[in-house]
Amino acid sequence: SIVPADEATGIAIDANIVVTFSKAIDDTTLEGITVMAGATPVAFATSVEGEVLTINPDADLAYETEYTVTLPATIVATDNGAFAGATYTFTTVEEPVVIIPAPTVVSITPANNATGVAVDTDIVIEFSRAMNVSTLTNITIKAGETPVAYSTPVVVGNEVTITPEADLANATTYTVEIPNTVLADDTGVFEGATYTFTTEAGAIIPDPVTVASIVPADEATGIAIDANI
Repeated sequence: SIVPADEATGIAIDANIVVTFSKAIDDTTLEGITVMAGATPVAFATSVEGEVLTINPDADLAYETEYTVTLPATIVATDNGAFAGATYTFTTVEEPVVIIPAPTVVSITPANNATGVAVDTDIVIEFSRAMNVSTLTNITIKAGETPVAYSTPVVVGNEVTITPEADLANATTYTVEIPNTVLADDTGVFEGATYTFTTEAGAIIPDPVTVASIVPADEATGIAIDANI
């Protein structure tokens, strides 16, 4: 028998080739064995235990590749019995698709829907893993449709700090949009998210004091000499 079996498919790339003969094999007669990927030879080591020959490739095989194992007629049993020779083929497994999970927002400050936020606040976003700095400028901050200019984001580990170039307006709702064009360092694509917060109302300026009325009235005439004002 031979493992992988002749014409087998979906074989692991780290598989050994194990041949079981009908009798013990002389391990000095194995030099003519070949393992080929098309016209490219595969380097390997061999070991024999009685009837079992193990062929161990020096490195993992290639994905989705057909290999041909040739056992030549020069192989001889320990009792000098002759081997007729044989050829077998097998095909390795398809290369797996590596799915990189999307990064997520662990926390954001100000929190989503926060109110009474200071007008000099920074926006601090903690992601689940390190982000690609060059894609962070795709983040937008808006008051309605009006964009807010901000300095280049500062990145420390997984944390991103965005500082508006000027104080925000009082009593205003701002929207922070993190689009799906923001990428992780490992190219994982952020799925996109939107957060809002509202700034503090600011100081209340009282109405100015005015004169409601005056008696005698302005420019009045004929006023009694003992009148109070």
